[in-house]
Amino acid sequence: MKRIHIGHHFYGSGNLGDDLMLDGFLSQFNSTEATFSCCTPYKSSQLENRFPQVNWLPYTIEERLKAIQASDIWLGLGGSPFQNSVSTWFTDHLIVEANLCNTCSIPMLYLGIGAQESDAFKDPRLIEVFTLSKHIWTRDEETFDKLLKHGLPTQSVSIGSDLAHICFSIHTLSSIKSQQIAATLNFDYLDWEGLLPTLQSLENSSYKEKIWLIQETRNLKGSEQDLYKLLPPILQKSWKPQFADIPYKSMKEVLGNWPASEWVITSRYHTTLASAWAGSKTVVLAINDKLKNAAYDCDYPYLEKKANPREIIKALENSEPAKLAKMLSHASVAKKAVNEFKAFINQ
Repeated sequence: MKRIHIGHHFYGSGNLGDDLMLDGFLSQFNSTEATFSCCTPYKSSQLENRFPQVNWLPYTIEERLKAIQASDIWLGLGGSPFQNSVSTWFTDHLIVEANLCNTCSIPMLYLGIGAQESDAFKDPRLIEVFTLSKHIWTRDEETFDKLLKHGLPTQSVSIGSDLAHICFSIHTLSSIKSQQIAATLNFDYLDWEGLLPTLQSLENSSYKEKIWLIQETRNLKGSEQDLYKLLPPILQKSWKPQFADIPYKSMKEVLGNWPASEWVITSRYHTTLASAWAGSKTVVLAINDKLKNAAYDCDYPYLEKKANPREIIKALENSEPAKLAKMLSHASVAKKAVNEFKAFINQ
């Protein structure tokens, strides 16, 4: 039985997308194949309830060192480690983790990872960390190509898909609600000048119900809750706020309660994927590279943040649901990557 330490530390931060990835990954293991540990700086009670397979530990340097010492494999699981534009928090974490793994002679692998922006590949510290890895499975072709371009050997990098696709392939989302539109908007600590003009333009449309879907439970600047508070009362009344996550419920229950809408406008990566699996007509506001990749993978149109309301409304009117066959293909690719990871650590 292999001892796997999950080295990414964002689990429990309040972003449902993290749990979707973790659920997909863990579903591919039985109780005799591996044990798991993870150090997180966030409250772990909900994680312990939802993912009891994982030994959730405090995020202190002492606990991180002990967990790595007690493991066979360090695994960077999911997410977008290539991101520096907002903060270097992920890079800073990975540098310390690489030093700890080097001290303990524990191999590092990455599974289902992507990039938030291309400029992060210019950071020599980040490239050095990834050069130390034994193998990497990306979640999209662009990240795969950029890693090869920056010197990683071909035999050390493989293309996979986002691990959340496995979760969506296992659990059923609720049925599409006709004439309902959902908005899940996040702008990474920034404002969106088009927020009010776009929502005001949508007021004149024929949607019977409008859902303000909240993927991020933290009230961060530029996130769903923060943006909702900026709306005038008439728009707050028009858009019904709903949290995507349900505390202490299983992923099956959470996705069964997902407000699958006929139309969706989003700048959230995992809401894009969920909308594709639900069969929603979706427009993606691509505020970074990972959202462009998500839109591409789902055959959804994407617009830049500077798009005007007329362009957004026209894109919504012309949008089509994602093809289920394509989404099932993504799930199959993600499962294949997990199986390759399992074969790699057991060789």
